[in-house]
Amino acid sequence: MLELSVSGRLIVNGSAALVQAALDGIGVIYMVNGYVERFVEQRRFVRLLSDWSPPLPGFTLYYADRRRVPPKLRALIDFLREEWGAAQPQADLLTR
Repeated sequence: MLELSVSGRLIVNGSAALVQAALDGIGVIYMVNGYVERFVEQRRFVRLLSDWSPPLPGFTLYYADRRRVPPKLRALIDFLREEWGAAQPQADLLTR
């Protein structure tokens, strides 16, 4: 077996890869609770800085360009608002 020491940062573009990296012992991650709750319950993950990670009420949507929201995304936002109620002002990142 070959062991190789690698330095630098791990950059991933998917939540599953990030969680797997943490499970493999690569380091500390910052992740939405829903993705990691079961690992916390299984004691495979430990919460760090929980005072700095308050629970978010309801849904939070983020889209980088609020001026040009695509019609399909606008339809999703309107649907979620109707079905789940209006988002709280501080959590409402998308506005008309």
